[in-house]
Amino acid sequence: MSATLLELRTAVRSAVRDPSPGKTFTDSAVTDMVNSGLAEVSLYAPEPYEEAFSFNTLANDTFTLRSVLFGGANADISLARVEVWSEEYEPAHRLLTVPAASAGYDADSQSGWTVWGGVLLLPAYVWSAYAQDPNAYIRVWGYSPYLQLASDSDVAAISPNLKWAVIAYARVEALEMLNADRDLFTQWQTRAGNSDISPAGLMNMLSMARQDWRRRSRAIQRLRTTV
Repeated sequence: MSATLLELRTAVRSAVRDPSPGKTFTDSAVTDMVNSGLAEVSLYAPEPYEEAFSFNTLANDTFTLRSVLFGGANADISLARVEVWSEEYEPAHRLLTVPAASAGYDADSQSGWTVWGGVLLLPAYVWSAYAQDPNAYIRVWGYSPYLQLASDSDVAAISPNLKWAVIAYARVEALEMLNADRDLFTQWQTRAGNSDISPAGLMNMLSMARQDWRRRSRAIQRLRTTV
């Protein structure tokens, strides 16, 4: 249930009839298209994720979500559930379900957790009750954007449906570039062996690609739940 950058880039090249690297679109350009597709797909079907962390990793009652993966705070991460668990006995057991502050009468109170800019803020009563317990830790469930890819071997944790949605979006971007840049279009016609495609034919390809993306974006849309 995943795809490497090389696999995605090869599929995008095939979809836009530019199979030979460097003929029309550089590897860097196609990589940008793939990452743009991953970012767009994240809006419709973000990655469900779970994370656990100990209280001693908190700084001033806050914790940066998925900081190891993204190298810092990512404002596109949202949470659905926050719990306090304990490893004092086997198996680990839940001590507390922390409510969201937004579920209270006053979102500015210390009634529950909040997330701002990819950083989780815990209410003071949770910190004071469990921070000194060496067996206690926090577990969160939420939704995250997909990691942007840089190297050929980098892996996107996406299902086959999401893979083809990423390719469909990248295809639209590539065809729009060809439609907007006549010199690039001429290069694509001659160097990539697409002399049979006229400007009108390109417009038809672009129209079909847009329809395909719209269909796939509706199909992959994922409802966010509270777990």
